[in-house]
Amino acid sequence: MGAPVWGTFSVRDHCLREAYLREVLLFDRLAIPYPDPLIEGERERWRRPNPADASQTWDPERLDVLLGILGTQESDGYNGARLAQLVRWGPQTWQELQSRLDTAHELTGNHFMDTSKGLHLVPGSEIPGIVEAVAVYPTQAQWRQEVRPTLQEPHTVSAAEALVAVPRPLLLPQPGGDELDVLRRAVDLAMDEEYAAMRAAYFDWFRDRVALLRTAAHESLADLRLDPGSVRIAEEELRTLWAREQKVVRKADKKRVWTRVEIGCTTLAAAGTTGLACAAALPVLGAGAALLSFAGWGIARWQAAGPDPRSLGGASMFVEAHRRLGWMQPDLAQHP
Repeated sequence: MGAPVWGTFSVRDHCLREAYLREVLLFDRLAIPYPDPLIEGERERWRRPNPADASQTWDPERLDVLLGILGTQESDGYNGARLAQLVRWGPQTWQELQSRLDTAHELTGNHFMDTSKGLHLVPGSEIPGIVEAVAVYPTQAQWRQEVRPTLQEPHTVSAAEALVAVPRPLLLPQPGGDELDVLRRAVDLAMDEEYAAMRAAYFDWFRDRVALLRTAAHESLADLRLDPGSVRIAEEELRTLWAREQKVVRKADKKRVWTRVEIGCTTLAAAGTTGLACAAALPVLGAGAALLSFAGWGIARWQAAGPDPRSLGGASMFVEAHRRLGWMQPDLAQHP
């Protein structure tokens, strides 16, 4: 089993409806910025972060309600949950983060992307070094808006990396119920030992796919071992994990409402000739539920894997509804 995988967020992600519903199931813990109570006026600044637009807010009161369910490193949430890690946030925190990213030539220019991607670098964030941090985006549209990938091949490959999406299905309750009650059910499921083991198995499956993209420079997809037989085995493994997820969820779903399927796409970088091979041969993201998809070329920042080619650190994830479910449609006939 690999290192814990935490989802990292920006200062405004909790403002969305169904905030953290998907991510509390997808990650071992959620690293969330929080207005620093030691900084006078910081909470009020969150209420009105943009002096030029009084309608904008980072709504700290809503964040408190959600954290009351998730629980934090400082206090229990619903049924004793402690699934959120607070990262105290203020103007000085943002300035220090910008300085660190600028020094490392990793500043993207998008404040919200920089926050979520660099949250683990915040001094005093209490995010352990062993944790693999993955930046979370609520939709593919927002991921594209902030990452700004392009399908046009760059003039200099060394200045960009091919972003490859690896999917996993996710079973959720049907929309329309009480948002907080649904989050409470998700928290219960996230803490279930069987579900946690299944989540870890998904991460290991991801790591096996990542390792193929981060070994020494490849000349072709054949060298990446993406032959039909290997792809078939990987898909069979994913099917097995998906069946396992449905089985675990059914045990907890007495009202038979967990029937919505969405796709969590983890995007990782492939550099050099590997990136060229991926861009040339993989289907473009959105063309179906492919095991690997090409999501576009991105700037060569944030995607460094470090010494471990199986690490998920530096990746990003978004969740989307998927119309072409195929074998990922849940088998409701087996639902008790």
